[in-house]
Amino acid sequence: MHSDGQANATHAIKVAPVEDVKSPTAELPGGGSGVRTFTLYIEDDRYTLPTLVFVIVRDEVRAKEIANGQLAASSHHLTVEVWEDGTLLFRSEREPS
Repeated sequence: MHSDGQANATHAIKVAPVEDVKSPTAELPGGGSGVRTFTLYIEDDRYTLPTLVFVIVRDEVRAKEIANGQLAASSHHLTVEVWEDGTLLFRSEREPS
C-alpha cells in the first residue's frame, strides 16, 4: 500500500522462455514426439467471443473426438474449430434442430 492509502497494483511475473519449458510427456523413448497441441475455438451462443481450449493429444483423430464431445456437451455450443500451428484442420457444426 502506498503512503497515500492507494493499493499498489503492480505485480511481477516471471515467464520462462518457451524453449526452457519441457513437457514430461512430450518425448517418448526412442526420441519421438508423443503428443501434439491443438487449439479448439468453441462458438457459444451465450458469449460474444469463442471459448479457447488447448488439448494435448497424440493425433487429429483424438482432437476431433474431443471437439465433437465439446459440441455435444452443450446445446449452446454451435461450432468447434480445431487448429494446429495456425492451420484450421476441421470445423464441426451443430445440426439444425
